[in-house]
Amino acid sequence: MSFETIDATVQVLWRYDYESNIKPLRDLYEVAKKEQWNAATDIPWEIKTDPAAVGDMSAPNAEPFDFVKALSKENQIELAKRKSAHLLSTFLHGEQGAMMICGQLVEVVPDMDAKLYASTQVIDEARHVEVFHRYIQRLDRVYPIMHGLKALLNAVLQADLWQMKCVGMQIIAESIAMGSFKTMAKLTHDEVFRRVVELTAQDEARHVSYGLIYMKDEIPKMNERDRDRLEDFAWTAMTLLATTPQLREGQKEVDPMAVIYEGLGIDMVKAQSEMLSKMSEPEFVKAQPNPFRDYAYPQLQRIGLITDRTLSKYQAVGWQPDPADLWRWRGSHFLARLSIERHVPGEISLPWETPALMGSFEFVLSRSGRGAAAVSRSWCSTRAAADCAHCNSPVMKRQLIRGIAALYSSAPAVRAGVRGACEQ
Repeated sequence: MSFETIDATVQVLWRYDYESNIKPLRDLYEVAKKEQWNAATDIPWEIKTDPAAVGDMSAPNAEPFDFVKALSKENQIELAKRKSAHLLSTFLHGEQGAMMICGQLVEVVPDMDAKLYASTQVIDEARHVEVFHRYIQRLDRVYPIMHGLKALLNAVLQADLWQMKCVGMQIIAESIAMGSFKTMAKLTHDEVFRRVVELTAQDEARHVSYGLIYMKDEIPKMNERDRDRLEDFAWTAMTLLATTPQLREGQKEVDPMAVIYEGLGIDMVKAQSEMLSKMSEPEFVKAQPNPFRDYAYPQLQRIGLITDRTLSKYQAVGWQPDPADLWRWRGSHFLARLSIERHVPGEISLPWETPALMGSFEFVLSRSGRGAAAVSRSWCSTRAAADCAHCNSPVMKRQLIRGIAALYSSAPAVRAGVRGACEQ
């Protein structure tokens, strides 16, 4: 039996007012209940996994390293299996940490709507633990938790402010997980794995939305000292996750990933030299997905935790994205809000000043038009929600799609194409 203990005392908050006071969170709670899935029956486990089809997710947009090409085909597949299992082990440990942290959130958040939603996330995370553990067994074995991830999860579990727990888990960890799973779903050729990460990413989108909805209103209420502490905590959490420190055994540095290369005939000195050389090439780095830059940073910016105090730190490590790329994360949040509208009749409050339409063009085209009508109603001048016949018309849906397409040339065109059409 392998386990570890830490001291994580929390102040439990009872709430005796059971009325809903944060409608978007209550709506999200309704969505969570409807979108539950079963890891035992909703994954096509009967399909056999070909390890060669899983793909190398550690550097998905790069040619294999020379030291990998030099291996026999059998050892190349074995290495890919180990690397995939190692990466998924990181997510497996992270999901267990998320399960425990969300259990704390149920206890510590002050609002009943927030408690109810957090309770649904506990079962989400339990399901993720189950599904990743089962899939990893198809490939190799569960690898030990990475030091940086362990440090982050312990810091969130031991945080004395509930806002730190929410930001550390819902805004940072969940955003990075969501971005990573979306990338994996696009790149893998294994149908079982694709289904695992698609369903998991669907859950993660709700988890991120919980943090965005709750923190956007909560942070402005905090006193200056606690807000500064929260900003610093967010920066620390990002650096802990992004850092893979060398573990020390006496005076010897040990690469925590070295275990996956053992027994394959790899010259580790040459291999590490090649990997370090590649990592120093700007084009190689730019080609790789960066969930810190593309997902976590924009969410922190959205809730107001990137300030004059902390901006230079994020800029120094290259985590401030190009403004032209912001459609990636805005579209992700928009997707979650559409999910709410699909299940809960009524109006969505999507502020026009944050063009959440970005990145959603393919999504709207793939739906039956229900989502399009939901978005158009968000900006309808009548604010009549389902009663607005114009918003539900085929003409409006076509106008909406044209408006989204126009985004690729300019954001104002979307304002003119969508809002203008609805105000006719």
